[in-house]
Amino acid sequence: LDGVVDMHFVSESEFSMRGADKPLHFNAAFGDRFAAHFGDRITFASPDECAPYRDAVRELRATDTSRRPSALWDVQNAHRWCVGEYVQRYARLQQWDAATTYVVFSDGDEIAPGLPLLHLKHCEL
Repeated sequence: LDGVVDMHFVSESEFSMRGADKPLHFNAAFGDRFAAHFGDRITFASPDECAPYRDAVRELRATDTSRRPSALWDVQNAHRWCVGEYVQRYARLQQWDAATTYVVFSDGDEIAPGLPLLHLKHCEL
């Protein structure tokens, strides 16, 4: 996506989607793998600082594991909502033009290929 995407927003939590504690892998690897080439185009958004996400994780962790749902949509939806709010705040602070800015929102395992994004970036509506 180099040369296609102007800004990457990366989000990672200290909790898995099942509420278990986990280390932050991106921050640990950022300096070594990404900072030199992409550092000015990557911003980290922690959902752990966002109340709806914290509340969803807290509620999940308080539920007995035998009673937890198999689909953990509350935590996932809260995570996505919090990242969306972060991107909107960032865009306002940077004074991005809503008419010429587009955001592609995806999970880490569903990143769009560069060529379609490049065409979208230069498409006139």
